[in-house]
Amino acid sequence: MEKMEFTKDDIKAATRYFETYMALRRQLDYAEVDSEDVQDYLSYREHMLTPKQKELVEVMVDGMMEELRDQSAKRMPDKLNEFLSMLDGNS
Repeated sequence: MEKMEFTKDDIKAATRYFETYMALRRQLDYAEVDSEDVQDYLSYREHMLTPKQKELVEVMVDGMMEELRDQSAKRMPDKLNEFLSMLDGNS
């Protein structure tokens, strides 16, 4: 696989988009904004990114999603054991 070279401007633009994406995602979680508005705004912002910048954003988002899955997988056995303990206590 070929290693991509990114300029400082690529990194800066991708980071700015990623931070906006994360902020809007948090606002969606708390129902502070409409999902259609978020999609429209992110599409508008994404349209201004170069292909290299879009690829960098995708790597950033994929990395964040993988980290969330890993964290969730680590917590799941604890939650399951806690639930099973509650069931045993109620028997």
